[in-house]
Amino acid sequence: MPKNVFVWLARWSPFGRRWDDTPQLHRAKQRIYRVCLLMSLLMLVITALLPQSDPRVSEIQLFINAFGFLVALIALLCLRWTRWLRVIELLMATGIFAYTILWDSLFLMLDVLPSREFVITYGPVFLLGAVILSLMVPQRALLPLLAVPFSVHAVLTWLLLSRSEWTDLHSARLVTDLTTLITLIPLMLVGEYQRAVVLAEQAAQSIHKLAETDPLTGILNRRGLMAQLEQEVAVMTLLDIDHFKSINDTYGHEQGDAVLQGVGEYLASLTSAHASGHQHLQVGRWGGEEFLLLLRQPPAEGVVVWAEDLRAGLQRLCPNGLPITVSVGVAARWPEEPVAQTLKRVDGLMYQAKFGGRNRVAVAPEDSE
Repeated sequence: MPKNVFVWLARWSPFGRRWDDTPQLHRAKQRIYRVCLLMSLLMLVITALLPQSDPRVSEIQLFINAFGFLVALIALLCLRWTRWLRVIELLMATGIFAYTILWDSLFLMLDVLPSREFVITYGPVFLLGAVILSLMVPQRALLPLLAVPFSVHAVLTWLLLSRSEWTDLHSARLVTDLTTLITLIPLMLVGEYQRAVVLAEQAAQSIHKLAETDPLTGILNRRGLMAQLEQEVAVMTLLDIDHFKSINDTYGHEQGDAVLQGVGEYLASLTSAHASGHQHLQVGRWGGEEFLLLLRQPPAEGVVVWAEDLRAGLQRLCPNGLPITVSVGVAARWPEEPVAQTLKRVDGLMYQAKFGGRNRVAVAPEDSE
Protein backbone atom coordinates (compact mmCIF):
# COMPACT_ATOMS: atom_id res chain seq x y z
CA MET A 1 0.00 0.00 0.00
CA PRO A 2 1.53 3.38 -0.99
CA LYS A 3 2.72 5.60 1.82
CA ASN A 4 0.58 8.54 0.67
CA VAL A 5 -2.55 6.39 1.21
CA PHE A 6 -1.69 6.11 4.92
CA VAL A 7 -1.12 9.88 5.05
CA TRP A 8 -4.46 10.50 3.41
CA LEU A 9 -6.28 8.11 5.74
CA ALA A 10 -4.68 9.78 8.76
CA ARG A 11 -5.90 13.21 7.70
CA TRP A 12 -9.34 12.24 6.41
CA SER A 13 -12.39 12.43 8.65
CA PRO A 14 -15.85 11.82 7.17
CA PHE A 15 -17.50 14.25 9.60
CA GLY A 16 -14.79 16.92 9.78
CA ARG A 17 -13.69 16.86 6.16
CA ARG A 18 -14.12 20.15 4.34
CA TRP A 19 -17.13 20.05 2.05
CA ASP A 20 -15.73 21.16 -1.29
CA ASP A 21 -18.20 19.59 -3.74
CA THR A 22 -20.19 21.87 -6.02
CA PRO A 23 -24.02 21.87 -5.95
CA GLN A 24 -23.98 19.98 -9.27
CA LEU A 25 -21.87 17.21 -7.71
CA HIS A 26 -24.18 17.12 -4.71
CA ARG A 27 -27.18 16.54 -6.96
CA ALA A 28 -25.33 13.90 -8.98
CA LYS A 29 -24.34 12.06 -5.78
CA GLN A 30 -27.89 12.23 -4.48
CA ARG A 31 -29.18 10.56 -7.66
CA ILE A 32 -26.54 7.82 -7.49
CA TYR A 33 -27.11 7.16 -3.79
CA ARG A 34 -30.86 7.06 -4.31
CA VAL A 35 -30.44 4.30 -6.89
CA CYS A 36 -27.95 2.45 -4.65
CA LEU A 37 -30.32 2.58 -1.68
CA LEU A 38 -33.21 1.29 -3.77
CA MET A 39 -30.99 -1.57 -4.97
CA SER A 40 -30.00 -2.28 -1.37
CA LEU A 41 -33.65 -2.44 -0.32
CA LEU A 42 -34.38 -4.85 -3.15
CA MET A 43 -31.36 -6.99 -2.24
CA LEU A 44 -32.44 -7.18 1.41
CA VAL A 45 -35.91 -8.31 0.41
CA ILE A 46 -34.58 -10.96 -1.98
CA THR A 47 -32.09 -12.42 0.51
CA ALA A 48 -34.73 -12.46 3.25
CA LEU A 49 -36.90 -14.71 1.09
CA LEU A 50 -34.14 -17.24 0.40
CA PRO A 51 -34.52 -20.48 2.36
CA GLN A 52 -31.87 -21.57 4.87
CA SER A 53 -31.23 -25.08 6.12
CA ASP A 54 -30.77 -24.00 9.74
CA PRO A 55 -33.68 -22.32 11.62
CA ARG A 56 -31.19 -20.22 13.61
CA VAL A 57 -29.88 -18.70 10.39
CA SER A 58 -33.41 -17.93 9.23
CA GLU A 59 -34.19 -16.03 12.43
CA ILE A 60 -30.93 -14.06 12.33
CA GLN A 61 -31.46 -13.35 8.63
CA LEU A 62 -34.93 -11.95 9.25
CA PHE A 63 -33.66 -9.69 12.05
CA ILE A 64 -30.58 -8.40 10.15
CA ASN A 65 -32.48 -7.76 6.93
CA ALA A 66 -35.31 -6.00 8.75
CA PHE A 67 -32.85 -3.76 10.56
CA GLY A 68 -30.93 -3.05 7.32
CA PHE A 69 -34.17 -2.33 5.47
CA LEU A 70 -35.21 0.22 8.12
CA VAL A 71 -31.82 1.96 8.09
CA ALA A 72 -31.71 2.08 4.26
CA LEU A 73 -35.25 3.48 4.15
CA ILE A 74 -34.39 6.24 6.63
CA ALA A 75 -31.23 7.07 4.64
CA LEU A 76 -33.31 7.24 1.44
CA LEU A 77 -35.69 9.73 3.05
CA CYS A 78 -32.81 11.81 4.48
CA LEU A 79 -31.19 12.19 1.04
CA ARG A 80 -33.39 15.23 0.50
CA TRP A 81 -31.10 17.23 2.81
CA THR A 82 -27.54 17.87 1.64
CA ARG A 83 -26.15 18.11 5.17
CA TRP A 84 -26.82 14.38 5.65
CA LEU A 85 -25.08 13.34 2.44
CA ARG A 86 -21.65 12.76 4.01
CA VAL A 87 -23.12 10.66 6.84
CA ILE A 88 -25.28 8.64 4.45
CA GLU A 89 -22.43 7.76 2.09
CA LEU A 90 -20.27 6.70 5.03
CA LEU A 91 -23.15 4.61 6.39
CA MET A 92 -23.75 2.97 3.02
CA ALA A 93 -20.10 2.09 2.38
CA THR A 94 -19.45 0.65 5.84
CA GLY A 95 -22.88 -0.99 6.07
CA ILE A 96 -22.59 -2.84 2.77
CA PHE A 97 -19.16 -4.31 3.53
CA ALA A 98 -20.12 -5.02 7.15
CA TYR A 99 -23.18 -6.94 5.89
CA THR A 100 -21.09 -9.46 3.97
CA ILE A 101 -18.42 -9.80 6.69
CA LEU A 102 -21.14 -10.27 9.31
CA TRP A 103 -22.69 -13.17 7.41
CA ASP A 104 -19.28 -14.76 6.84
CA SER A 105 -18.61 -14.58 10.59
CA LEU A 106 -22.05 -15.90 11.55
CA PHE A 107 -21.84 -18.90 9.23
CA LEU A 108 -18.36 -19.66 10.57
CA MET A 109 -19.42 -19.40 14.24
CA LEU A 110 -22.58 -21.47 13.70
CA ASP A 111 -20.67 -23.93 11.51
CA VAL A 112 -23.47 -23.82 8.93
CA LEU A 113 -23.07 -23.67 5.17
CA PRO A 114 -25.29 -21.06 3.47
CA SER A 115 -27.49 -21.93 0.53
CA ARG A 116 -26.03 -21.59 -2.94
CA GLU A 117 -28.61 -18.95 -3.88
CA PHE A 118 -27.70 -16.90 -0.83
CA VAL A 119 -24.01 -16.96 -1.76
CA ILE A 120 -24.74 -15.84 -5.32
CA THR A 121 -27.00 -12.95 -4.25
CA TYR A 122 -24.89 -11.33 -1.53
CA GLY A 123 -21.53 -11.81 -3.28
CA PRO A 124 -22.02 -8.93 -5.81
CA VAL A 125 -22.79 -6.62 -2.88
CA PHE A 126 -19.07 -5.78 -3.06
CA LEU A 127 -19.70 -4.12 -6.42
CA LEU A 128 -22.32 -1.85 -4.90
CA GLY A 129 -19.97 -0.96 -2.06
CA ALA A 130 -17.17 -0.24 -4.53
CA VAL A 131 -19.37 2.22 -6.44
CA ILE A 132 -20.16 4.17 -3.28
CA LEU A 133 -16.58 4.05 -2.04
CA SER A 134 -15.30 5.37 -5.38
CA LEU A 135 -17.39 8.52 -4.86
CA MET A 136 -16.01 9.06 -1.36
CA VAL A 137 -12.25 8.53 -1.58
CA PRO A 138 -9.43 9.52 -3.94
CA GLN A 139 -8.71 7.02 -6.69
CA ARG A 140 -5.32 6.08 -5.22
CA ALA A 141 -6.99 4.95 -1.98
CA LEU A 142 -9.79 2.94 -3.61
CA LEU A 143 -7.87 -0.28 -4.29
CA PRO A 144 -6.26 -0.53 -0.80
CA LEU A 145 -9.59 0.15 0.91
CA LEU A 146 -11.42 -2.43 -1.19
CA ALA A 147 -8.70 -4.98 -0.57
CA VAL A 148 -9.36 -4.96 3.18
CA PRO A 149 -13.00 -6.22 3.22
CA PHE A 150 -12.42 -8.50 0.23
CA SER A 151 -9.42 -10.16 1.92
CA VAL A 152 -11.37 -10.66 5.17
CA HIS A 153 -14.25 -12.12 3.17
CA ALA A 154 -11.91 -14.52 1.33
CA VAL A 155 -10.23 -15.73 4.55
CA LEU A 156 -13.52 -16.33 6.38
CA THR A 157 -14.94 -18.11 3.33
CA TRP A 158 -11.91 -20.38 3.04
CA LEU A 159 -12.09 -21.27 6.75
CA LEU A 160 -15.77 -22.18 6.42
CA LEU A 161 -15.57 -24.15 3.18
CA SER A 162 -12.44 -26.05 4.21
CA ARG A 163 -14.48 -27.91 6.81
CA SER A 164 -16.50 -29.84 4.24
CA GLU A 165 -15.95 -31.72 1.00
CA TRP A 166 -16.34 -30.00 -2.35
CA THR A 167 -19.98 -29.35 -3.21
CA ASP A 168 -22.10 -27.15 -5.46
CA LEU A 169 -21.79 -24.49 -2.78
CA HIS A 170 -18.02 -24.45 -3.21
CA SER A 171 -18.42 -23.97 -6.96
CA ALA A 172 -20.99 -21.20 -6.50
CA ARG A 173 -18.79 -19.41 -3.96
CA LEU A 174 -15.69 -19.68 -6.18
CA VAL A 175 -17.46 -18.45 -9.30
CA THR A 176 -19.17 -15.59 -7.43
CA ASP A 177 -15.95 -14.35 -5.83
CA LEU A 178 -13.97 -14.62 -9.06
CA THR A 179 -16.57 -12.76 -11.12
CA THR A 180 -16.82 -10.09 -8.43
CA LEU A 181 -13.05 -9.64 -8.38
CA ILE A 182 -12.83 -9.60 -12.18
CA THR A 183 -15.55 -6.93 -12.30
CA LEU A 184 -14.00 -4.79 -9.55
CA ILE A 185 -10.67 -4.34 -11.33
CA PRO A 186 -12.13 -2.89 -14.59
CA LEU A 187 -14.48 -0.78 -12.48
CA MET A 188 -11.52 0.86 -10.76
CA LEU A 189 -9.70 1.29 -14.07
CA VAL A 190 -12.75 2.94 -15.61
CA GLY A 191 -12.92 5.27 -12.60
CA GLU A 192 -9.26 6.17 -13.08
CA TYR A 193 -9.86 6.86 -16.78
CA GLN A 194 -12.86 9.08 -16.04
CA ARG A 195 -10.84 10.95 -13.44
CA ALA A 196 -8.02 11.47 -15.97
CA VAL A 197 -10.53 12.79 -18.53
CA VAL A 198 -11.99 15.27 -16.03
CA LEU A 199 -8.53 16.46 -14.96
CA ALA A 200 -7.47 16.87 -18.60
CA GLU A 201 -10.60 18.92 -19.37
CA GLN A 202 -10.05 21.08 -16.30
CA ALA A 203 -6.40 21.62 -17.22
CA ALA A 204 -7.34 22.57 -20.79
CA GLN A 205 -9.97 25.01 -19.55
CA SER A 206 -7.53 26.52 -17.05
CA ILE A 207 -4.84 26.96 -19.69
CA HIS A 208 -7.35 28.48 -22.10
CA LYS A 209 -8.64 30.84 -19.40
CA LEU A 210 -5.14 31.87 -18.34
CA ALA A 211 -4.16 32.53 -21.95
CA GLU A 212 -7.12 34.89 -22.46
CA THR A 213 -7.29 36.56 -19.02
CA ASP A 214 -5.38 39.60 -17.85
CA PRO A 215 -3.59 38.54 -14.63
CA LEU A 216 -3.81 41.99 -13.02
CA THR A 217 -7.46 42.91 -13.59
CA GLY A 218 -9.02 39.46 -14.02
CA ILE A 219 -10.87 40.45 -17.21
CA LEU A 220 -10.06 39.50 -20.79
CA ASN A 221 -6.67 40.42 -22.21
CA ARG A 222 -5.93 41.46 -25.77
CA ARG A 223 -5.89 37.85 -26.97
CA GLY A 224 -9.23 37.14 -25.34
CA LEU A 225 -10.73 40.27 -26.88
CA MET A 226 -9.46 39.31 -30.32
CA ALA A 227 -11.25 35.98 -29.96
CA GLN A 228 -14.45 37.86 -29.07
CA LEU A 229 -14.01 40.08 -32.11
CA GLU A 230 -14.48 37.03 -34.31
CA GLN A 231 -18.16 37.15 -33.33
CA GLU A 232 -20.68 39.82 -34.28
CA VAL A 233 -19.98 43.21 -32.66
CA ALA A 234 -22.34 46.19 -32.96
CA VAL A 235 -20.47 48.87 -30.98
CA MET A 236 -16.85 49.19 -29.83
CA THR A 237 -15.85 51.44 -26.96
CA LEU A 238 -12.18 52.19 -26.20
CA LEU A 239 -11.30 54.11 -23.05
CA ASP A 240 -7.99 55.34 -21.73
CA ILE A 241 -7.22 56.47 -18.16
CA ASP A 242 -6.16 60.11 -18.26
CA HIS A 243 -2.71 61.05 -16.93
CA PHE A 244 -2.00 57.48 -15.89
CA LYS A 245 1.75 57.97 -16.20
CA SER A 246 1.64 60.78 -13.64
CA ILE A 247 -0.19 58.44 -11.23
CA ASN A 248 2.67 55.94 -11.50
CA ASP A 249 5.30 58.66 -11.17
CA THR A 250 3.61 60.38 -8.20
CA TYR A 251 2.17 57.50 -6.19
CA GLY A 252 4.17 54.53 -7.45
CA HIS A 253 3.39 51.55 -9.66
CA GLU A 254 1.60 49.76 -6.83
CA GLN A 255 -1.02 52.52 -6.73
CA GLY A 256 -1.16 52.45 -10.51
CA ASP A 257 -1.90 48.73 -10.44
CA ALA A 258 -4.64 49.37 -7.86
CA VAL A 259 -6.22 51.89 -10.23
CA LEU A 260 -6.15 49.37 -13.09
CA GLN A 261 -7.67 46.71 -10.84
CA GLY A 262 -10.43 49.08 -9.73
CA VAL A 263 -11.29 49.99 -13.31
CA GLY A 264 -11.23 46.30 -14.29
CA GLU A 265 -13.60 45.37 -11.45
CA TYR A 266 -15.98 48.17 -12.39
CA LEU A 267 -16.05 47.14 -16.04
CA ALA A 268 -16.53 43.49 -15.08
CA SER A 269 -19.57 44.50 -13.01
CA LEU A 270 -21.12 45.99 -16.15
CA THR A 271 -21.30 42.55 -17.76
CA SER A 272 -24.11 41.50 -15.41
CA ALA A 273 -27.54 42.09 -16.86
CA HIS A 274 -28.73 43.49 -13.52
CA ALA A 275 -26.04 46.16 -13.45
CA SER A 276 -26.09 47.42 -17.02
CA GLY A 277 -29.15 46.05 -18.75
CA HIS A 278 -26.91 44.60 -21.50
CA GLN A 279 -26.51 40.85 -21.66
CA HIS A 280 -24.26 41.08 -24.71
CA LEU A 281 -21.27 42.95 -23.32
CA GLN A 282 -17.62 41.85 -23.22
CA VAL A 283 -14.89 43.87 -21.50
CA GLY A 284 -11.14 43.52 -21.46
CA ARG A 285 -7.82 45.25 -21.04
CA TRP A 286 -6.61 46.22 -24.49
CA GLY A 287 -3.16 47.17 -23.29
CA GLY A 288 -1.52 49.43 -20.69
CA GLU A 289 -4.22 51.72 -19.34
CA GLU A 290 -6.59 51.12 -22.30
CA PHE A 291 -9.77 49.06 -21.96
CA LEU A 292 -12.02 47.83 -24.76
CA LEU A 293 -15.76 47.16 -24.43
CA LEU A 294 -17.66 45.20 -27.07
CA LEU A 295 -21.43 45.48 -27.37
CA ARG A 296 -23.25 42.78 -29.35
CA GLN A 297 -26.33 44.99 -29.61
CA PRO A 298 -26.60 48.79 -29.66
CA PRO A 299 -27.73 50.23 -26.29
CA ALA A 300 -31.37 51.23 -26.19
CA GLU A 301 -30.55 54.69 -24.83
CA GLY A 302 -28.09 55.36 -27.64
CA VAL A 303 -24.31 55.10 -27.76
CA VAL A 304 -23.73 58.69 -26.65
CA VAL A 305 -25.81 58.42 -23.47
CA TRP A 306 -24.38 54.97 -22.69
CA ALA A 307 -20.80 56.15 -23.12
CA GLU A 308 -21.41 59.27 -21.02
CA ASP A 309 -22.82 57.11 -18.23
CA LEU A 310 -19.72 54.94 -18.48
CA ARG A 311 -17.39 57.93 -18.26
CA ALA A 312 -19.30 59.43 -15.33
CA GLY A 313 -19.34 56.12 -13.50
CA LEU A 314 -15.57 55.77 -13.76
CA GLN A 315 -15.11 59.38 -12.63
CA ARG A 316 -17.07 58.59 -9.45
CA LEU A 317 -15.12 55.38 -8.89
CA CYS A 318 -11.98 56.75 -7.14
CA PRO A 319 -10.10 53.41 -7.03
CA ASN A 320 -7.92 53.13 -3.92
CA GLY A 321 -8.87 56.72 -3.05
CA LEU A 322 -7.43 58.24 -6.22
CA PRO A 323 -9.77 60.30 -8.43
CA ILE A 324 -9.48 59.42 -12.11
CA THR A 325 -11.02 60.42 -15.42
CA VAL A 326 -11.13 58.59 -18.73
CA SER A 327 -11.22 59.56 -22.38
CA VAL A 328 -13.69 57.45 -24.35
CA GLY A 329 -14.01 56.73 -28.04
CA VAL A 330 -17.12 55.00 -29.40
CA ALA A 331 -17.61 53.57 -32.89
CA ALA A 332 -20.43 51.54 -34.36
CA ARG A 333 -19.35 48.81 -36.71
CA TRP A 334 -20.66 49.41 -40.19
CA PRO A 335 -22.08 46.58 -42.30
CA GLU A 336 -19.34 44.54 -43.99
CA GLU A 337 -16.68 46.66 -42.30
CA PRO A 338 -13.51 44.72 -41.35
CA VAL A 339 -12.81 44.51 -37.63
CA ALA A 340 -9.41 46.10 -38.08
CA GLN A 341 -11.03 49.15 -39.66
CA THR A 342 -13.51 49.55 -36.78
CA LEU A 343 -10.65 49.25 -34.28
CA LYS A 344 -8.73 51.92 -36.18
CA ARG A 345 -11.70 54.28 -36.09
CA VAL A 346 -12.43 53.78 -32.38
CA ASP A 347 -8.75 54.29 -31.57
CA GLY A 348 -8.78 57.56 -33.48
CA LEU A 349 -11.92 58.69 -31.66
CA MET A 350 -10.36 57.91 -28.28
CA TYR A 351 -7.34 60.08 -29.15
CA GLN A 352 -9.73 62.75 -30.38
CA ALA A 353 -11.29 62.79 -26.90
CA LYS A 354 -7.83 63.11 -25.35
CA PHE A 355 -6.74 65.94 -27.60
CA GLY A 356 -10.10 67.64 -27.02
CA GLY A 357 -9.34 68.10 -23.32
CA ARG A 358 -9.70 64.57 -21.80
CA ASN A 359 -12.50 63.35 -19.53
CA ARG A 360 -14.92 63.30 -22.44
CA VAL A 361 -16.57 61.03 -25.02
CA ALA A 362 -15.90 61.19 -28.75
CA VAL A 363 -18.43 59.63 -31.13
CA ALA A 364 -18.46 59.95 -34.90
CA PRO A 365 -21.52 61.90 -36.11
CA GLU A 366 -22.67 59.00 -38.27
CA ASP A 367 -22.48 56.65 -35.24
CA SER A 368 -24.36 58.83 -32.76
CA GLU A 369 -27.79 57.74 -33.97
